[in-house]
Amino acid sequence: MARRSGQVGYEEVKRRWYHVRFQMDVPGPEKRADGSKPICPFSGPGSLTKPERLTRRKQIIAASGADTEEHFNRVEAFNHGVTFRKQAEWWLNHAQTRKRKPIKRATALGFTSYLNKWLNPNLGDLPLSSANNLVVKGLVTTMTKAGVSPKMVRSVIQVVQMVVASAVNQNGEKIHPRTSDHEFIDLPEVGDQWQPVHSSETMRAIAAGSAGREPTL
Repeated sequence: MARRSGQVGYEEVKRRWYHVRFQMDVPGPEKRADGSKPICPFSGPGSLTKPERLTRRKQIIAASGADTEEHFNRVEAFNHGVTFRKQAEWWLNHAQTRKRKPIKRATALGFTSYLNKWLNPNLGDLPLSSANNLVVKGLVTTMTKAGVSPKMVRSVIQVVQMVVASAVNQNGEKIHPRTSDHEFIDLPEVGDQWQPVHSSETMRAIAAGSAGREPTL
């Protein structure tokens, strides 16, 4: 299914009214439906010239959402199964309730913030099968432009990878195996982390103010 872009539709006259007909993707394999909306009366008050009707046709189609990527993604998600958002919801719950190494509440809260701020708004309505390196590359670009630190970008991308990997079949095999390409997605590198250290003078002052075995430590 190829996403539609820039439809202008075509005119038809029904009951002395101009109507615009256009196509809209609907759930179902390669399925599209014809939409029809009134433009203006054929003549008299409220009638429009041909150029005006063309403009109005474009406005009607735009208002319907038929050409939007959001509508296309919703239909694709329906046709191809679970969405990223739905799988992420299952994954986060499973990670907290599983018997083997369940994550702690603080970790779950961190993952939830990643999902709410970055992942669901950008990937939530996509089919899980579409969460590939190209999609991740777009997310990396979005986060980088927003000034997100390299460490945070990498943490969020790791959540994407874990959500996709969590989808398995009845044999426990990954449904959407992925090979992450850091070069392709332009994943930023984390530089040397700043680690505060005390000067020798500070350490001597600490030792001088300590008692018992603490100066040795």
